[in-house]
Amino acid sequence: PPTHPTVRRMPRRPSLRIGNETIPYGPRLADACDSTELFERGDYDGLHRRLKNKGYLWIRGVLAKEKILMARKTMLNALRKKGAISSDAKDMNHAPISDKNIEGWCVDAESGGTVGDRDPDVELWRKIGNSQALTDVYNGEGLRRFCTKLFGKSSRLLPGCTWLRAKALGELTAEHVDYYYFYKNTEIMGGNSALPSWTQGPGGESKMQKRLCAVYHQSKTGPEGTACKYCGNFQSCEVCGSAFDPESMLMCDICQGGFHLKCCTPPLSKIPDTAEWHCHDCANEPLPVYTCWIPLGNITPLDGILALQPHTQSLSGYKKPINGLLPAEYAKFLRSTKKGGRRKRKRKAMEKEEGYRQKGMKPVWHVPPRVEPGDLIIFNLKTVHAASKNISRCFRLSLDTRVVAQDISTCRVRKALGELSNSQPKGARS
Repeated sequence: PPTHPTVRRMPRRPSLRIGNETIPYGPRLADACDSTELFERGDYDGLHRRLKNKGYLWIRGVLAKEKILMARKTMLNALRKKGAISSDAKDMNHAPISDKNIEGWCVDAESGGTVGDRDPDVELWRKIGNSQALTDVYNGEGLRRFCTKLFGKSSRLLPGCTWLRAKALGELTAEHVDYYYFYKNTEIMGGNSALPSWTQGPGGESKMQKRLCAVYHQSKTGPEGTACKYCGNFQSCEVCGSAFDPESMLMCDICQGGFHLKCCTPPLSKIPDTAEWHCHDCANEPLPVYTCWIPLGNITPLDGILALQPHTQSLSGYKKPINGLLPAEYAKFLRSTKKGGRRKRKRKAMEKEEGYRQKGMKPVWHVPPRVEPGDLIIFNLKTVHAASKNISRCFRLSLDTRVVAQDISTCRVRKALGELSNSQPKGARS
C-alpha cells in the first residue's frame, strides 16, 4: 500500500462529549495509536501483538477508497429518499441534514430492521444492506484478505452481524462493550463457533463427544432417560457434582459444562432469557471475536467519531454488568486504586504507557484526530468504546461488522478435547 501523509489535526474545542462524559482536552484525551506504519511494512505479527495488548488497531488505507465512496453514495441515496438530506445539496460528500430534529438510523444490514423499530420501511433498508456496494465493503475481498493475514486462515467474517449507522445531529453512543449485545441476541460465540474446526467433519461429532464425556459425564447415577448415548453416564453439575434436577441445569454454550441455577456464580433464580449462556469462567475469559468499524466518509471528533479505552478487553466481572453495558470491574478500573495486587500493577503499567499526568486519574480515551474512506478500526468484542457527540449538520455514516479470529475454544474445552498442547490451527494466531 502507498505511504500515507501525516494525519491532519483538526481545530479543537475546549472539551469533547464522549458517551456519558464531557471531557476537557488534556491528559484524559489522547490521539489513537496509528498502526499504519506496521501495516505498510507488512508486519502482521506486530499488528497482532498490538491488538492483543491495547485491544484495538487503527489503520489507514486498508480498504479500497472507491468502494467505500460507492457505499457512502448508496447510503446517502437512501437517506435522500427518506427526505433526510436537503434537496438543494449538490455535494453528496457534504450533504446537510434537512431537519435538525431528525433522528438517525441504526440498521441491521441483513434483515433491514432498525433499532427500536425506527423505520417501518424494512424492504428499502434490506435492499440497501444487501446491495453490491455495501457487501463489497463488509463482506468483500479487501476486508477478508486483511483478516486472513492478521488472524490466519481459520478466521471468518460474520456478515450477518453487520450494522449500518447514520448518526444525526446531537447523537452519540454511550460507553459499552459489544459482548453483551451479541451474548443476548446472537449465537456467534457458542455452539459450533466454540468448537475446533476438526469436529465439524465426518465423524467429528462423535469423536468430540467421546472426549467430552471423559470430562463432563462423571456421574454414574442420574434421572432415568437422561444418560449419554455415548458413554452411558450422566451430565453432572460442575459445582456440586450431582446429575439430578436436570431441568434446572444450564449448559454453557462455550465449554459445554453443566451448572445448576443455584450453583452458578452468582446464583440464578430462573433460566436467563438470552440467546446464549456462558458460565462464569468462560464469560470472563478473553474471546477471539472482533468488531471492524469502517467509516463511510471523512469523520472528525466533531462528527461523532469512535473513541476507545485501551487495555479494557481484559476486564472481568461480566456476570455482574453495569447497566447491562459494562463489566463490573470497569467501576474499579475508573477509581484510583491504593491497595496492592494485580489491579494496581495493571494500572501502573497502563499509566506508564499512556503517559498519565496525575496519580489515580481516570483512564484515557483514545480518539483518532480524523478518519477517512478506506480506514479501519478493529477492536475486541470486550474493548470499552463509545462515540463522540455529532455537532455537525451532516450525517455521520459508518458500518460495523464482526470477525471471528479463530475457534472460540476456551482453555476449559480445549483441555476436555485434549488439545491444550496443540490447540492452534496451522497459520492461526491466538
